[in-house]
Amino acid sequence: MIVWLASYPRSGNTFLRIMLYHAFGLKTCSLYGDLTDIAAHRSTSEIVGHTALPSGWTADEARKDDGLWLVKTHDWPQGEDKAIYVIRDGRETLVSYFNYLQHYADYAPSLLSVVAGAVAFGPWSDHVEAWDPLQRSDTLLLRFEDVVKHPQEYLPLLARFLEVTPISRSTPDFAELHATDPNFFRSGRTDSWKTVFTEDAHNLFWLLHGDAMTKHGYTNDVPALFRAQRSTPREGPASEQRQRFEALSSLTQRALKEHSAEHRRQLSRQEQQLKRLHARSTSLDLEIDRIRSSMSWRATKPFRVITRLLAHRRR
Repeated sequence: MIVWLASYPRSGNTFLRIMLYHAFGLKTCSLYGDLTDIAAHRSTSEIVGHTALPSGWTADEARKDDGLWLVKTHDWPQGEDKAIYVIRDGRETLVSYFNYLQHYADYAPSLLSVVAGAVAFGPWSDHVEAWDPLQRSDTLLLRFEDVVKHPQEYLPLLARFLEVTPISRSTPDFAELHATDPNFFRSGRTDSWKTVFTEDAHNLFWLLHGDAMTKHGYTNDVPALFRAQRSTPREGPASEQRQRFEALSSLTQRALKEHSAEHRRQLSRQEQQLKRLHARSTSLDLEIDRIRSSMSWRATKPFRVITRLLAHRRR
């Protein structure tokens, strides 16, 4: 049986895995191997309880297995398997993901690109809506902000959902996690977005993700532009409605321009890398030609022929 440990990246999925390991003794896997972060450091892997999926593992085969497969995923739902979905304030999630990409990714997108969803797993609210954890059957929804404050209070809930028995009520605190891997366990805060988001970024975020935020109870610090939109009746002054529309239209255009510029920079980096690889390949070809045309290469040809013949006979 599979139970997906699902979330948008940097929503608290790893903290859930730590709870499952330390409170229940349950090791967990990842669809992605986590080779560049969790699995890259033995101490981090051990504290998370990470274990690699077997070679050739498939979800279909795991569904037929009587054992329990706890598998981290940032993908959209695959079938109707049981799932634990971790949600976090989208602003804090995207700031954490933005910082994560600066450290681990091959390229560093801008904050507006991350807010707009121009990243590997798409827009934050699209992911939340795809999983629809409030309505999806066999799905346990956990709010990161609540779980990280009082993890012990959620152990009975996890025990009932997974049908397992706790072996401990202690989990590592964030200071211990940060000391283990400060790049991965960065801050654990719930309000760092306030020092990172510009007004434009916050307005764009609310334009794209406001419905999902409201649906899941994240209604604090709504931008003034959207508070005004909520308080103004539909039949309000046309000039006010036009001003709001123009402000949002301008914001969207700036975000698209920045994303386009980011895409061009990425293509330029890839072109430069290809040029370097081509130059290196050409240099190696010239070196091989030089060696093969040398006197020593021609003089040792009989020995190479004999060596190949002997190797062929041994087979």
